[in-house]
Amino acid sequence: MALALPSPTLQVFNLPAAPLWTGTAVVTSFLVLETHFGHLLTWLECLLSAVPLGFATAAWLAYLFASLRFHTLDVRCVQWAWALQALLGALYLLPACRRHCGQRRKSAHLSLRLHQQWPSVAVIALLSAAVTWPMVTSRFLVEREDGLYSGGTTWADLTFHLGNVASLLFGSNRRFGYDRLESTFMAGHRFAYPFLPDFHIGALLMADAEWRPAFLWPTLLQIVAANGLLFVVNLRLTGSVAAALLSVPLVVCSGGTAPFEWMWQRGWASAFRIEWNTDPIEENNDHDDRSIYWFGYWAHLMLPQRSATYALPLSLVVMLLLAAALEQRPESIAAMADAAALLRAAAVIIGMLPLLQAHAFLALALVAGLLFLTDRRRWRLSRTLLWRGWMCAMFLGLAPSLVQLPVFARRVLDRSRRQRFLWFTARSVAAEKGGGFWVAWFRALSFQLPIYVIVLVLLACGWYAARAAHKSAAAEPAGIRQRLRMLVLSIGRFACRELPAYGGASGAWRLGFLLAHAAVFVVGNWVVLQPWHKDNIKLLYYWLLQAAGVVAYALVRLFRRSGIFGKALVSLLTFSMVFAGVLSARREFGHINFLVYGHREAVVADWIRMETRPDSVFLSGDDEYTASHIGAGRTMYICHPSWAWSHGYPDYDERQAFVRYLLHGEERNATEMVTALRDRRISHIIVEPGEEQTPLEELFSEDDVRLELEHEGYRVYGVSAVSLLDRPVEKISREALYLTSGVSLLCLYYALLCRWQDEAATKEAEEGERVGRSASRTGRGQGNRKGGGERTSKAM
Repeated sequence: MALALPSPTLQVFNLPAAPLWTGTAVVTSFLVLETHFGHLLTWLECLLSAVPLGFATAAWLAYLFASLRFHTLDVRCVQWAWALQALLGALYLLPACRRHCGQRRKSAHLSLRLHQQWPSVAVIALLSAAVTWPMVTSRFLVEREDGLYSGGTTWADLTFHLGNVASLLFGSNRRFGYDRLESTFMAGHRFAYPFLPDFHIGALLMADAEWRPAFLWPTLLQIVAANGLLFVVNLRLTGSVAAALLSVPLVVCSGGTAPFEWMWQRGWASAFRIEWNTDPIEENNDHDDRSIYWFGYWAHLMLPQRSATYALPLSLVVMLLLAAALEQRPESIAAMADAAALLRAAAVIIGMLPLLQAHAFLALALVAGLLFLTDRRRWRLSRTLLWRGWMCAMFLGLAPSLVQLPVFARRVLDRSRRQRFLWFTARSVAAEKGGGFWVAWFRALSFQLPIYVIVLVLLACGWYAARAAHKSAAAEPAGIRQRLRMLVLSIGRFACRELPAYGGASGAWRLGFLLAHAAVFVVGNWVVLQPWHKDNIKLLYYWLLQAAGVVAYALVRLFRRSGIFGKALVSLLTFSMVFAGVLSARREFGHINFLVYGHREAVVADWIRMETRPDSVFLSGDDEYTASHIGAGRTMYICHPSWAWSHGYPDYDERQAFVRYLLHGEERNATEMVTALRDRRISHIIVEPGEEQTPLEELFSEDDVRLELEHEGYRVYGVSAVSLLDRPVEKISREALYLTSGVSLLCLYYALLCRWQDEAATKEAEEGERVGRSASRTGRGQGNRKGGGERTSKAM
C-alpha cells in the first residue's frame, strides 16, 4: 500500500528525475566551492559542504519559482530549478578543474590537512550511515500488511510533516504565493513555520520520487554530512585530530544523568532494558516536575524534525567558512581578499536560513556579529577585510533574510498573547523545572558544561597573561591585589602551555570563535524563544557544536599528559557524557512502531481528495494522524493542540473548546452550532474511530449537516451552505512585502558598493605583493646558484 500521488511527469532518458536533480544540485555546489575556495578548503571539506548546500539551494530555487512565477508546486518548478543549477554547474566545471589541477602541487598545507581528514571522515561516514540507517528506515512509512508505520520517539512529528507536504500537493496550499501559505492545522492563519524542508519533499515527489525515499535519503545523507562536517570544523578549531574525533560522539551521543538515575532507582539492569515508553535521555523520575532539559541528537533533533535536519549541517558549513576566514593572516593582502570572499559566502548561506530553521539563523547571525567585534585587530589593518569582507557580508546576509521576516514577524512580535516569543527570564531556561542552574545542566549534559567553563576560565587567564607580557610590569605594593594578579598570571601561563591551540597570536581567532558561541549559550539560557521553553534546545545545539570540540580538546590534552589515574578519569568523564546518548540510539533502532496510515485511512483520504474541494476546512478531534490531514492535505480547523500552542497561534484554546463542545458537549444547540460552523468556514466534520459521542445525524437536520461517508468507524459529515470562495486567510500585507523587498534591494546595492570599495587600490596592492614575492623567490634562487658555484670551485 502506498500514499496516492500525482502520476510521474518529469523524467530524463527514462531515469528518475529526483536523484538526478539532487545530484546536479550537489555537484554544482561542489564545483562552486572548489572554484572559489579550492585553495583554502580541501576537496573533502568542499564535498561534505556540497551535500547540505545542494539540498538547500535546490529547495530555495524551486520555492522561488513556485511562489513568484507559477504560484503552485508542480513539475515546472523542478524543471526551472534543475535547469538553472545544471547551467551553473556547466559554467563552473572547467574553471574548477583548472583551479584544482593548478593548486594541487603548491598547496602543501592543504595536502597535510587532507591527509589528516580523510581517514577519520571515512570512518565517521561509515559509522554514521550504519547507525542512522536502521533509525531512518524505521521512521519513514514502513509498509506492513495493515498500513504504513513509523517508529522512534518523535513519530508524531512525521505526521506533522506529512500534512504539510500533502497540503502542497492536494490541499489549500496547492495554489499559493510568497505572501500566502496557510497553516495546515489552523485554518485561516498564515503558516509561520520554516517550511522549506517540507516544500523540498513536495518538489521531490513532483519529480516522481516515492514518499518513503523522499523522506529517507535526504535525512540519511545530511546526517552523514553533518557528522563529517562536525569533525572537520573542530579539527580547524582545535588542530587536534583526536579532539575532533572525540567531539563527534560528544555531540551525537550527548546526554546527561537520566540512565544513572534509573539505575539508582530501579537497579543496574534497568538501563539495559529500554522499554518503548522509556526515554534514557529525558527520563525524569516518573515524569515529576524535575524534568531533564534533554539533548538528544537522534531522537529529539534530527529524526524526523526536518528543519534541524536541513539547517544543522548547513550551519556547520557556515562555521567552516568562518573558521577558514578567521585563520587568514592579516599581513597578506591576498589572504585578506580570500577571507573577505569566505565571509561573503557564509553571509549568503546565513541569509537563506530563516525558512529552513529560525533558531539556526538567530544563532549564526549572533555569532557572526560578535566575530566582527573580536576580529577588530585584523579589519583595522585591512580595508579589504572591512569593506569587501565584513560590511559586504552584512548586507548580503540581510538581503535575503529581510524578505523572510514578515513570515514570522506578526506571530513573534505580538505581545498581547499568552504564548510569548523572545522574552527574557531571570532564571535559566534549563532550570525551569527546578534544581537550579548547575544541577539542571549537570542532569542535561553531565560534565560537559563544568569542563567547558573551566577551560573558558583558563583561556581568559591565558589571554590576560598574554596581554600582560606585552606591557611593562608596574611596581605594585605587595598585597592581595598583587597576589591575585600573580595567581591569574600563573594560571594563564599554565593555560597557554597546556592548551596551545588557543594560546599565542595564531590561536587568538579560536578564542574569539569560542566567545562568540558562548554568547549563544547565554541567549539560549535567559531568552525564551517561543512558548515551549524546551524548544530553546534547538538554539543551544549551535553552542554545543563547538563546545564539544573545546571539551574534547581539554580531555585529549589531559589524557596525553597524565598518568594512569588521569587516563582513567578522562575515560570515566567521557563515558558519563555519552552513555545516555548511546542508550537513546539503541532505543531508536526500530523497536517503537505506530500505525500512521492504514488501509481505512487510505480509503477515507482517497474519497476526501476526490469528493471535496482543496480549500475545504475539516474539523476533527486532536489526533496527530487524521486521515484528512496527512492523506488528503485538507486544512484542519485545529489539529493537535500542542502544535498550535507551541507555534504561537492566538486562538487555539478557544478553537479547542469549540471542538470539544461540538463533539462531546451536553445540551448542544444545533442551530447555534450550525451558525458557528458556517461563520468559521468549516465545511466538513470528520469523526475518527473510537469517538464516544452521540452521532451528529441525530443532532442536526440533514439539510444542515449530512453524513457523506461512513467507513470502518470513520464518519465524514458535510456542512451545507458554507462559503469557501471568500474564506479569509491571513496574508502578508503588501506594505510589508514592499518595505522588506525595497530594503533588501537597498542592502544588495550597498553590498555592491562595499564589494567595489577601493577595488583598484586592492588590486594594485595585490600585484605589488605578488611582484615582491616573485622578486624574493628570484633572489633566493640566484643566491642558491651562487652559493652552489662557490662550493663547486672550492671542491675543485
